[in-house]
Amino acid sequence: VAEQSCAIDGGWSNWTEWSSCSGSCGLGVQSRRRKCDSPSPQFGGLFCEGDERKEERCQHDVKCPIHGGWSNWTSWSLCSVTCGIGKTIHTRKCDSPRPLLGGRRCEGINKETKICVAEQNCAIHGNWSPWSDWSQCFTTCGKCRKRRERECGQPYPQHGGRQ
Repeated sequence: VAEQSCAIDGGWSNWTEWSSCSGSCGLGVQSRRRKCDSPSPQFGGLFCEGDERKEERCQHDVKCPIHGGWSNWTSWSLCSVTCGIGKTIHTRKCDSPRPLLGGRRCEGINKETKICVAEQNCAIHGNWSPWSDWSQCFTTCGKCRKRRERECGQPYPQHGGRQ
């Protein structure tokens, strides 16, 4: 008569020690394991219930470096002139976040400049033309008088310019 073996359900081993915290700074993860081998399931016995692995967050004593990040660009400034050709700028800062604990500074430029043309026409001030030649002598009350002229038209004043 053959003996029939009884089913043996599996049982969990003890948990291993927690692993080292992953990473080298700040938050990480550590884990531990166990096996369904104390005893192993045999002769149709049930496998162990529950998790074979556990994971939890861990915190290193060392804080991680924080690398710098650029803020948004400011709006473009007003044109540097009210008429003609000037320049306009916009800027950004390396403060989103600021580099800390040995973190890298932001790469790239923090200021851009471009040419702008003001829409208003520039004032053009008038300037005197050269003097004309002296005129012929004309007599008034026995005195000889000569005259010469010039005009404010080199160039003519425009757009509010002075004469």
